[in-house]
Amino acid sequence: VLGMQSGSTSDLAKNIYYDLLFKDTRFTSPETGTMRSVGGFTADDLRAHYGKFYAPNNVILSVCTDLEPEQMLAKITSAFGDMPKVDIGTVPTVTPIQIAGEIKENKPMEKKQAYMYIGNAVCGASSPDAVVMRVAVDILSTRLGKVLREQQGLAYRVGAGVGFDREFGWFSAAMGTGVENYAVAKAGILHLIDSMRTVEVSAEELERSVNSLWGSQLTARLSRINQAYYMAVNQFLVGKYDVEDDLISAMKAVTTADVKRVAEKYFDTKNYVVATVGAPE
Repeated sequence: VLGMQSGSTSDLAKNIYYDLLFKDTRFTSPETGTMRSVGGFTADDLRAHYGKFYAPNNVILSVCTDLEPEQMLAKITSAFGDMPKVDIGTVPTVTPIQIAGEIKENKPMEKKQAYMYIGNAVCGASSPDAVVMRVAVDILSTRLGKVLREQQGLAYRVGAGVGFDREFGWFSAAMGTGVENYAVAKAGILHLIDSMRTVEVSAEELERSVNSLWGSQLTARLSRINQAYYMAVNQFLVGKYDVEDDLISAMKAVTTADVKRVAEKYFDTKNYVVATVGAPE
C-alpha cells in the first residue's frame, strides 16, 4: 500500500497538507504508517499496542441489533466483561497551526499531472456552524466541478471536503490538473473559494446540496456495521451517539444567509495552506 501511495500525487499532496496544517502533532502521521515505521515494528509491538489501546477505559462500544437489550447485554458482558483497565497516559492535544499568509510546500515529481490541496482550519464538530459548514463545502465542491472540470476542462479530479474533530475541523479543495495548467487551476480554486463569500448562494444550490447530503447519509447508513460505526464516532465527537437523528432537520433549516455567514468566517483566501505535488514552482 505504501509503495502504491508513494507514486500517487493525490496521496502525497494530502499528506503534505496535513503536515503543514497540523505541524508536529499526531495528525501528521498517516494511518498506514511510513516505510520506516512499518518495517520496524514486531509482533510483540502489535500485542503491546493492542493491550494498551483496546481497553474498556479507552473504547466506545456501539451495537446495532434486533436482539432484546438484556440478551445483547449478556453477550457483551461475556465477551468484554473481563477486559482489564489500563493506564493509557495523557493523550497529546492537537491544534491546527495559526495561518498567516500563504503557507505552502511542493514536492517535485516527474509527472505530467500536478496535484494540490488548498484549505485551512474551521470549526469543530460541537460548533453550531458545523452543519452549515457541511452544506457550504458541498456547494463549493459542486461549483469547483462545474467550473474547473466541466466548463474549463482543467481538472482530472476536483472537489472539496471537510473533516471534524471535537474542537476544530479542517476543509480543503483538492484538484489534479496538467502541469501546464497549474497556475490557472490554482487561481481558479482560490477564486471559487472566494466566490462563496461574494456570490450569493441560490435557493436551488442550497436545496440540491441538502438533498445530496441527505441521500449520501442515508446510503452510508444502510448497513448495520455502518450504523454502529457512525454511532461510535458521534459519541466520541459530540458525546451523543444519536445526534444524526436531528441532522436532516438541522440541514433543512440552513438558509442561504447561514451559508454566506459561515463562508465569510472560514473561507479565507488570504491565509491558507497549499500543498502541492509536481507543481512547476
